[in-house]
Amino acid sequence: MANHACIAIGINRYEFFQPLHYAEADAQVVREFLVESAGWVADRCLLLSDTSTPIEQKLTYPTRENIMGWLSEWCQDNLQPGDFLWVFFSGYGVSTGSEDYLMPIDGNLADIASTGISVRSLLHFVKQQVGQNALLLLNINRSQGVQAGAKVGDQTLAVARELGIPTFLSCQGDQFSYEATTLRQGLFTVALLEALRYDPAITLESLDQYLRDRTPELSRHHLRPIQTPVSVYNSELSKMLILPQSDTAGDLTADNKEIHILTTAYVINTDAVNTEDTDQLTPTQVVIPENVISLAATTPSAQPEVGALVPYANKEPQLETPIPWWQQLLLWGTGTTLVIGMIAGVILRVFHDQQIAQTAGKTSNSASVAGVSETSSNPKITKIDANTTNKASAKRLQANKAILDKAKRLIKSNQASSFSNAIAQAQKVVPGDPLYEQATANTNLWSRKILDLASARAQQGNYAGAIAAAQLLQPNLPVYAESQSAIASWQILAQQQRTNKIILQAAKKLIVPGQASSYNRAITAAGQIPPNQPVYLQAQKSIKQWSQQIYLIAQSRALEGELQSAIATATLVPQNTPVYSKAQKAIAKWRQRQ
Repeated sequence: MANHACIAIGINRYEFFQPLHYAEADAQVVREFLVESAGWVADRCLLLSDTSTPIEQKLTYPTRENIMGWLSEWCQDNLQPGDFLWVFFSGYGVSTGSEDYLMPIDGNLADIASTGISVRSLLHFVKQQVGQNALLLLNINRSQGVQAGAKVGDQTLAVARELGIPTFLSCQGDQFSYEATTLRQGLFTVALLEALRYDPAITLESLDQYLRDRTPELSRHHLRPIQTPVSVYNSELSKMLILPQSDTAGDLTADNKEIHILTTAYVINTDAVNTEDTDQLTPTQVVIPENVISLAATTPSAQPEVGALVPYANKEPQLETPIPWWQQLLLWGTGTTLVIGMIAGVILRVFHDQQIAQTAGKTSNSASVAGVSETSSNPKITKIDANTTNKASAKRLQANKAILDKAKRLIKSNQASSFSNAIAQAQKVVPGDPLYEQATANTNLWSRKILDLASARAQQGNYAGAIAAAQLLQPNLPVYAESQSAIASWQILAQQQRTNKIILQAAKKLIVPGQASSYNRAITAAGQIPPNQPVYLQAQKSIKQWSQQIYLIAQSRALEGELQSAIATATLVPQNTPVYSKAQKAIAKWRQRQ
């Protein structure tokens, strides 16, 4: 049984194009479907997007070098004869000189040939890897910056037809691809996933027909210009399964009676459209206002549109069985007994509490009278002195309680200055006053918290913040001596941090994108930062990334047939980096091909 693999590329924030909104989400959701629903192996589904995480310390940021490097290395390492490969792309595409290009995140209209990815080269590479066992899904957004008359996709379809590679484009050459805020995806991707979820045994021919029907329907639902996908594939492949049954997960089998899809029927609220917002949209920023539609699920009277997929559940109505009269009587009697018991319990408890209160009052009065007669021969004078003392003590107690309450309100858990302010407030309670011991305990606790916050900042490399926090501690606090020792060590580390940051920044300035030797010089400069000093780990991380970039540049040059240049580039990878062994293997392989 053939294995299946996918490379999903989605780009939102281009360096030289207006940003897209959901291209990255398109790639993410396609990969998620293949892994979680179709049961494909996660390690064989590669995601390259704005925020995709590195794989084994290799960057997946979708620059031209990274994409071409991943295509070369990943396909060679993961694909075998007979395997099936998907390539999904959501982002900008341009055409110049009758050549189509997919634009990576660093693609530039000023130099399309050098910064774009040739679709012709991509198709030939896919053909070389898996033959016709491939599926290209290109959700291309067309830029208005390209000269008029240049239709992206014409050359792509021609080359795909020539090589026999099934290829789907999100729209025709004179149309644009659109996104919808309510769906948080591109319309083409929504239709694609609907088709795959609706019919796990869908064929190329059926997918083609569904996309042609459903995508324009979604365009109308969302009040957008019509978008009609276009495809090319050999007739002998028309019955080929997109998702072979043996590879699909259990929740996609035909036996399921409830189909989970991305969208159901929609009710269009034409009065809710904000025309000003709509007019401001461009084909590169095709976002639908949130208030354009409402889901049919929230509108009971709404009826599904033709072609819209709706959940179906095969459930028979449940018949109610009447309860016999004797069971009803038994239940009624039991319930009545419980209610009467609860009422009786409440009455008894209230009566018991009243008895206790009356007894306590009598005992208190007797004790007070006895105490006066035994302690003073002049009960009147003694009572006046005691009342005066009690009132003064109660007043100080109330005032000190207010002071401590205010101190607690000043505290914010992550701000050292708030604890310092709370300490100053609590120190207003003088020795001998009520709550003085409580105030002292609070100030000791809060001073320790200040030092803990300072230490946490130091561990994060924020030595200036750590020193500033520790300097808030006063000499009369128990942690003062400890804080002074910590400040002395942090001042040394802060100086090392400043020096090493200057070294690392200087190393980064040496880099010239696309020039392998500049990465090598940057690695040498960053290697001057000593171990166990601030910024060392950052420098090592940068060195690993730059080594990976050198290796990817070498792979890119080898992919373009420049073997001698690829070998020379790969030799620049330092020995003490994770990709060094791979670079050496690649050099040996390329030398054999010369």
